[in-house]
Amino acid sequence: MSVIQTPVAYKERNGTAIPRRKSCRACAKAKRRCDLMLPPPPPIPIPSSYPKAPRSGISKKSLSSPPSVKPLFTSGMSSRLRITLDVFQNAHRTMVLENQTPWCHPLLYKNGMPRVMQDAYACCSLYMNRNPTNSKTILSIIENRVAELLALKQSNDAWDCLARLQALILYQTIRIFDDDTSALVAAELTMPALQATLTHFVGNVVLEDTLLCIGGLPINCLIEDPSISGAKDYWYNWIFEESARRTLFLSYLLIRIWEVSQHVNNPQNLTASTTKSQRVGQKNKLTCDGRLGLSNSWWYWYLSSHLWEAPTRYDFALAFAEKNRFVIKDLDFSEFLALGQPEDVDLLGKMALSALMGNEKLQEWFFERGAILRIP
Repeated sequence: MSVIQTPVAYKERNGTAIPRRKSCRACAKAKRRCDLMLPPPPPIPIPSSYPKAPRSGISKKSLSSPPSVKPLFTSGMSSRLRITLDVFQNAHRTMVLENQTPWCHPLLYKNGMPRVMQDAYACCSLYMNRNPTNSKTILSIIENRVAELLALKQSNDAWDCLARLQALILYQTIRIFDDDTSALVAAELTMPALQATLTHFVGNVVLEDTLLCIGGLPINCLIEDPSISGAKDYWYNWIFEESARRTLFLSYLLIRIWEVSQHVNNPQNLTASTTKSQRVGQKNKLTCDGRLGLSNSWWYWYLSSHLWEAPTRYDFALAFAEKNRFVIKDLDFSEFLALGQPEDVDLLGKMALSALMGNEKLQEWFFERGAILRIP
């Protein structure tokens, strides 16, 4: 039978009892057996000498974002055009989710959407579902649809002209605000085509004003359903006319914003073959006439959320009879600012007024009339 001896707690040395030495703190913390040896002295550090790595020729400046992908809009522009830029950037999403934009009435294509707008609508839906894996493919599909659109001969039909112009706006807003450099380059190459389409529309489409035509007619003519009574569809005619007027305005606005951004960010952003005299001439062309270049005597649009957002014929007739409506011609908002109310302002009105006044002054205008500016 083995006997387990109790460890000796003390040792006698020269008649003096000393305690048993325990494990050092490091071994106790590591839960390992300690040999009770004193720690060795630390090694003498030997200075290391390594040759410097050869310079690769890459400076910190060259590691920054390349000029082609720097922010398109400066902070000064972005603050004043915040609402406008947000609307343009999210136009594809609004078109798909709400079937409308501030320049395209939700009922504009209720009787059928032209093929060019169908393609643009489908591309907007695709673009909403992009991710790092499929982004290149989706952008390639969009470029193919744009190429097909530009290959089509321009029609003189008002509906076809409007659909072509609205489709180009959607394509351009997608590519201008995309992070891919190739998309921005493609947008730049398509700007002349957008300008040409806009010029063709202005030169070949004459718009009437339904609201002026019905000035002396009874209000019942707006309420009657033309599919039953066979009467003229005044409401739907106004929807087309107002969508066309607003599309013209937004087209010019998008082009001018693009031109200003290019001038501010890249004042020398011209081809290598451009001569010095040509550069001076193009620089001098960047002027503002206060009307975005809109010189047509018939061009204007209605600032009235009640008319634009009316969901039914009855609501439209009621808004026409009882609510304020302001005709904005040559971007003159003086009458509206004096007599208008915040409830009269729709999203297009907020875009135009914020670009004209700035967000702070527009917020003050709303506040003075007992309302708060809601920025989408």
